[in-house]
Amino acid sequence: MNQTQAMISRFHVLGYFLVTLLFAGAGLILGASDVQDSLVVSLVLFAKFILLSFIIGLIGVWRTKELSTRLFFLWLIVIPVAYVFFLIMVMVTRVH
Repeated sequence: MNQTQAMISRFHVLGYFLVTLLFAGAGLILGASDVQDSLVVSLVLFAKFILLSFIIGLIGVWRTKELSTRLFFLWLIVIPVAYVFFLIMVMVTRVH
């Protein structure tokens, strides 16, 4: 891996971390704002589309050979993981 590819990889990893942190923070804020049950049910039902994105990302990372395409498909894995953290934060802050 040359220096340019290493820099691009580090940039993507930083982006993965920041997006996950953003989703977790948004979940804390939404859960603390006394959200209604219907909105939480809608968020949970949206998870089936997030699962589809996760599956497409796994297949994409598995089947591609070049680094830039793998980094793109990794976004389709990171965003569903971040969404799960978002849902967990909403549920945890609603309980307390």
